[in-house]
Amino acid sequence: MVIFFVVLLGISIAGLVSLLSVKHYELTRERVILPSMRPAAAHYMARAEVLARQHIPALARAHAQAWWEQALAWAHRAVASVVVELERTLERALQRLRYKTHPKQGGEASPFLREVAEHKKKLLRYPRNRSIFEE
Repeated sequence: MVIFFVVLLGISIAGLVSLLSVKHYELTRERVILPSMRPAAAHYMARAEVLARQHIPALARAHAQAWWEQALAWAHRAVASVVVELERTLERALQRLRYKTHPKQGGEASPFLREVAEHKKKLLRYPRNRSIFEE
């Protein structure tokens, strides 16, 4: 990369020296070199200037805007996939929690629970005697 820039600097210096030497020659000799090519070169340079000042920045702006929109779309998809994966993880955790806290069906009740159930039935059958304590 350094070699490229050194060569480019050398070419630029050679171009500037040649332009200055041609201009010096024209001024000292009072003679214009290639007068028929001057209008075409001026037109070409004017078009190159318009290209450099207007079209290239506009293209760069358009490409930057397109890149920005693609980056936003990618970020949107990434956030959406993270949210979906988080939702799946939470659903799995909720399912595990439901499974672990769900009471087991079909088990034998303890004698204490059977006694409480019988007492509750007796209270519901005889509503006047709502006393919890036995006599």
